[in-house]
Amino acid sequence: MKDPFVTGDQLKPFTRQIRQIIDLADEGWSVDIDNPVYGEPFQFYWALSHPDLLKKIGFGIVDGQATVYAAYYWLFKFSKLYGFQHGADPEMDVQLLELLEYSDFETDWALVERIDKTVESELGGRR
Repeated sequence: MKDPFVTGDQLKPFTRQIRQIIDLADEGWSVDIDNPVYGEPFQFYWALSHPDLLKKIGFGIVDGQATVYAAYYWLFKFSKLYGFQHGADPEMDVQLLELLEYSDFETDWALVERIDKTVESELGGRR
């Protein structure tokens, strides 16, 4: 499996195309997708949860497991940043678990813990 940490630097060249796809999807977002704190992580999570659309714009992660773990990374980061502004949302915790639970492979919990610690470290213990 490829490294699951799909960085912002890897996704930033595709930001415009990702946003165009998001605008076309028009899913009636319940969050501010343009929020300067958590908007980008949400957009990256959404894009990674639609790998077929990412391939159309030239960004491809071939490994399905890597895609799921990358989506988990960005959803976890989004949930933390969103929580800093609006308070913790238990539904996001459920969504994080469902992302892993409904994948078609056995979850590597050590990797999930590593992702969690990476996000916590990147955010520097913000509260």
